[in-house]
Amino acid sequence: MKLIKYLFYFGLVLILFGCPIMDSDIAVDSKITVVNNSDERLIVHYEFNQPADTALSDLSFPINSLNYGSRIVEPKSEIILYSYFNEYFDKAGDGIVMIYLFSPDTIDFYPWSEIVQGNHVLKRFDLNESDLDSLEWYVYFPD
Repeated sequence: MKLIKYLFYFGLVLILFGCPIMDSDIAVDSKITVVNNSDERLIVHYEFNQPADTALSDLSFPINSLNYGSRIVEPKSEIILYSYFNEYFDKAGDGIVMIYLFSPDTIDFYPWSEIVQGNHVLKRFDLNESDLDSLEWYVYFPD
């Protein structure tokens, strides 16, 4: 019984000390609220980029409803995206945040590479810091 107890505590210590601590250099400093005024579920994806290169990234892992559950926005509801947006804008100068809205059916039906090539996006927002300020950091769909 003592062996099981020691193994349990040893495992707990490994788990607690094995979890990475968030680097203070990239702490969450702001949020964007995406409001879904439609009657359909949406999946929200965002990327940071420069205005000269606004292509959707060809990610090395597939995005689907199963692994993107935290980014699903139910009809007539909203989701808050927490990130280091302010720090990004301070460092990137003319950088933008690209917010993509997808239908869950599109994400589940098409491979990610085909979504990128065919630009299968419901709506895309390319927003710089002043755009977000004028929107009070709220993005609406449909706008």
